[in-house]
Amino acid sequence: MYAGKEQGIIDTISSFWLAVLWRIIVIVENDSLATGRNLREYQIYFDGIYDLFDGYVQRTRRPDVLTVYVSPYPSEYDVSELDLFDVSLEIEPLEGDGLGYKYLLRNIYRIPFIYDKNILRKFALKTENSDIEYMFIFLDDGRLAYLEGYEGRVSIPHVTSVATLHTHPRNSCMLSSPDVESAADVLVDGGFFSGAITSSCGILLARTGFIDEDDFIELKKLAHSIRKYRDVRSIMTVLTDFQRKAKNVSLVKINY
Repeated sequence: MYAGKEQGIIDTISSFWLAVLWRIIVIVENDSLATGRNLREYQIYFDGIYDLFDGYVQRTRRPDVLTVYVSPYPSEYDVSELDLFDVSLEIEPLEGDGLGYKYLLRNIYRIPFIYDKNILRKFALKTENSDIEYMFIFLDDGRLAYLEGYEGRVSIPHVTSVATLHTHPRNSCMLSSPDVESAADVLVDGGFFSGAITSSCGILLARTGFIDEDDFIELKKLAHSIRKYRDVRSIMTVLTDFQRKAKNVSLVKINY
């Protein structure tokens, strides 16, 4: 990371559940590729999954074992894909109802803004007072890494990330060209979302399915187009056009 800069790795409700969902989503997506099943067929359930999106999950000790129920049941998967720091994950067939694959991908970005908003806001306020940006990296082992960057910029180190966020100066809920390029890398590698936040709002790029070649091309076009403009109106036009063309990427604006 950055020598001499503020940094750390912590456990949060968001970091744990994002990692759990990431592992299950990866297995579901691989099963879809292997069997030809439509991803819309898959449903996922575990104890507390509905509470998770309603904001009712409490800060309790992580379970030693977490059973996740999936339908259709994945035909085969590498058990190592379930390794999660100090929690053992198990997959069992789902016989009832759960939350659909598409629902999960369209709502996963909400989790850190429900449970970790105080952490996000704390560092966003630091940026607003100093212009020093901070990066949040939700790691695949269920922890959250944060690190201090430089004035007006911060870069993602080469680690496996489930999702990333970084702070922007006050009233700057907008993506820059480098932000989009970084987001493209996160999403192509299977991450859920990437974006920029202030102390009150955020703008994210979140995947809603497999990122295919067309989506990647549109992301690169978006980065190029944003580089050409400085005024907010033109950038918003470019973002709206991107949203219309992208198949598996959603532009998300959030107030928290």
